[in-house]
Amino acid sequence: SSQVGSELKTVKACIEVNDNQKIRLYEKLVEDLGNLKGKNIAVLGLTFKPGTDDLREAPSIPNIEYLLNSNAKIKAWDTVAANNFAKRFPEISYCDTIDETIKDADVCIIFTEWKEIKEYDINKYVELMKEPLILDGRNCYELKDVEGKGITYESIGRKKVTK
Repeated sequence: SSQVGSELKTVKACIEVNDNQKIRLYEKLVEDLGNLKGKNIAVLGLTFKPGTDDLREAPSIPNIEYLLNSNAKIKAWDTVAANNFAKRFPEISYCDTIDETIKDADVCIIFTEWKEIKEYDINKYVELMKEPLILDGRNCYELKDVEGKGITYESIGRKKVTK
């Protein structure tokens, strides 16, 4: 449409909303914690979809850029894309297990609904993290499964679960 001089405002607005939605987890994190300088952030899943190494349009990318600009310390886990991601973000620590990634983290952000994440023992977040705060961009867990566990859990389009 731009080549023929016709602006499609609806499409443009849709793209803008989608771009803004990608950083919603970062915005929630800032709302919850304020200054992120020196905070230990665990990132689970880097790809756009599980089962791929596709980083195109991955919401992890803009969020990690914002986190790094906020001077947060990031540890990340992804079963497939960690090596490719490390080429773009060498300053991140890449881990081999979820346990290693969330150990001593101030917050855990989930960007990809990998099977390993969906089947992960929720009690380990309490056991391994400093203060279990999970921001889940893929709604990997049922609210009933995190309620009463001592976890603060925020997902997309659902109520916030607090400790």
